[in-house]
Amino acid sequence: MEDNYNNLRDNNEEAADGGRDIAGAVERITRMEMAFDKAKELMAEKNPQLKKESQQQMKALITALDAYYTSHVWKRDFALDEEGLLPDDLKRGVLSEDGIYNLLEEQKESSKLCVIFPGLGYHSDKPLLYYSKKLALQSGYEITEVQYKMNWSIPEIKNDEKKMAQAIDLFTEQTLEQLTNTDFEQYSKVLFVGKSIGTAIAARVDKQLGIGADHLVFTPVPMTFDYLDGDRSVVFHGLSDPWCDNRVVEKAKDKLGFDCFLYPDANHSLECPDVNRSIELVSEVMNIVEEVLSIRF
Repeated sequence: MEDNYNNLRDNNEEAADGGRDIAGAVERITRMEMAFDKAKELMAEKNPQLKKESQQQMKALITALDAYYTSHVWKRDFALDEEGLLPDDLKRGVLSEDGIYNLLEEQKESSKLCVIFPGLGYHSDKPLLYYSKKLALQSGYEITEVQYKMNWSIPEIKNDEKKMAQAIDLFTEQTLEQLTNTDFEQYSKVLFVGKSIGTAIAARVDKQLGIGADHLVFTPVPMTFDYLDGDRSVVFHGLSDPWCDNRVVEKAKDKLGFDCFLYPDANHSLECPDVNRSIELVSEVMNIVEEVLSIRF
């Protein structure tokens, strides 16, 4: 089915010289009506996992419908309908002047992408990223995760500004390669969720590609603030974080104007010596993330 939709552009162009080929028009309208109905069905899907699994099919459907609606073929089919030359029992929602247009606009508005940028030892199976990803899925975001490969140990990077900068350069290059085929312009919203060094990579990739993404910034490193757009960012920082001095965060906040949530006694993982308090912190942070996703992002 997907191959058929991908080939419809060529079929539409061939049909442009078909004049008043009623049989050809009926077949074409029937096929596009099936694509139209299927696209509406997929858009109405509420299950995040099923929605994710149908993304490629949805893209093919939207591409086919857009190609048809913006072609001379649609205008000819529309004219045939206006002249009363099409069968009365032919289903023809695709010939409504607002039908496909409204679907395309709705699909564009509902298309959202969340990119996860992990830390060096803090991957998406750990609380801050795991639950943020769950909340993003719940809010209708498509999820993409990036990964890094390095030759240094975590302590080497932590205590060496030069190696930190080299790591960010390397990981940014790796990330750009992984995102090469991502068409950010097709999404109405793009959210970058970063942890530790991942926050610097996210901010740098955003700035380099000119995406204009929103950012959830979990425990940033100092270099994050060299690239971060404060107007589109929410920062979470532990006041006992050895990776980033509190004064650096306060200075960046004053300069960039981002929303910032500070947690006493919390470390680089936003954890405290008291286990129960650590669990409470995760809940507090995720409540903020959920509110930010529903109201702002």
